Amino acid sequence: MIKIKNFFSKYWLFVLLTIIATIFGTFYFKNKSIPPIVGNKLLGLPSPQIESYKIPNSVSISLEENNLESPKKDLEVYQASSFVFSDQEAIEIAKRLGFLQLPTVTYNQIRKGNVYTWDDEQKSLIMNLNWGTINYHQKLKNQSPSQINSITLTEGEEIVSKFLESNGFLPNGDISLVKKDLFYIKTSEMGAKKVSSPQEANLIEADFDYKINQKKITNCFIIIAIDFSKQIVNFNYQPAFKGVKILDNYPLKLRDEIMKDLKNKREISYLLTPSSYSPTSEEVKKITSLSFNQIEIAYYKYDPLQSYLQPVFLVTGIANLENNQQAEIGVYLPAIKDQYLLK
Repeated sequence: MIKIKNFFSKYWLFVLLTIIATIFGTFYFKNKSIPPIVGNKLLGLPSPQIESYKIPNSVSISLEENNLESPKKDLEVYQASSFVFSDQEAIEIAKRLGFLQLPTVTYNQIRKGNVYTWDDEQKSLIMNLNWGTINYHQKLKNQSPSQINSITLTEGEEIVSKFLESNGFLPNGDISLVKKDLFYIKTSEMGAKKVSSPQEANLIEADFDYKINQKKITNCFIIIAIDFSKQIVNFNYQPAFKGVKILDNYPLKLRDEIMKDLKNKREISYLLTPSSYSPTSEEVKKITSLSFNQIEIAYYKYDPLQSYLQPVFLVTGIANLENNQQAEIGVYLPAIKDQYLLK
């Protein structure tokens, strides 16, 4: 009798423990995908995937700390929706640019998306559907500036603005498009250069940046050029996002934390010389010293499918190179405090 009672006692204890474990396990796995919360803020924001180049340990790095002002205490992080083209949208854009034939379709392994290409004797068009990018180029006619009636920069800006608006290339909502530069260009067999006089030019170029919260969105821009017959001859369209909405305000790293990151990481994101933007390993080897002297805040786009748009610090300065040359340098650093980012 005692053995039977012990059996039933152990049996019901086992059943009870099984029920508790099942309830706990169900709750755990159901909520495993929900990010933990500190205060009212979600943890686990993806760290921005910043491309950078290591600096040799032999290179001295100086910080002009008096010029490196403390940033804001916090800033908005946005949820972002991807900017992609459907097949039909791509074909419609191509038609408006003068292409009636079907495109050649390839797959870009690096950018992970379908690339549509149109090409004829006078012009070419490349569109990456997953990135929402457009590269259009029209072959220039062999005319000297004296054979063309020049147009003013104001007229050129009006033509560009009308083109962007009528073709739906202007952003909506919190994202804005800001004119960065507008200037004359002279082209030749040797290339193209900026000139001040319309009499020696044959193109007008307009450059635009994307901004949000009055901060630049990196890797997003529009470059558009028109000839003096008022035709679009170059159009480089690297858009931001279809739309964004504020997730929350997140605390930014303090000035001392930025200084620590700069010293520990020993990296740069770009090195600007007359011949290049992204440094090669050989160019990095030519650096003899670095001096950082300015901090600004930007929003970083690194992937068309990223879910969040978050602020980064852009720390800029000067690199001294061999042969007494100098170059502008910059490094992007995550701005959100580490406790809110995925490790």
